[in-house]
Amino acid sequence: MATFYVLPPREFVGDWYAGYVKSCFPGLDLSPERRQALAGMLLHAVAEEPGVYLIHREELPEGEDLTTALIDGFGAEGGDEIVEIHAASTPGKWMTRRKALSLHAA
Repeated sequence: MATFYVLPPREFVGDWYAGYVKSCFPGLDLSPERRQALAGMLLHAVAEEPGVYLIHREELPEGEDLTTALIDGFGAEGGDEIVEIHAASTPGKWMTRRKALSLHAA
């Protein structure tokens, strides 16, 4: 079974990770390029795990049901897990919503 992590847009993820870095290193302000590089490194490390797929919101068809988009565009199947990731109100913190993909929901 696979796990599909549905992330906010790439630029937003970079900015959010920079907020975490800033909490560890007060006074440090990463450039937009460094923010994207940081997000890229972290996401690349996660994406190398077997059965893990990272999908940013901008990769999904606008207005289409999430389950349908993952099945049609990314090969998701019944029993796979979908983890929707949303930013919390504190920079660097995230909220998640998890569910198993049901073929009846597609």
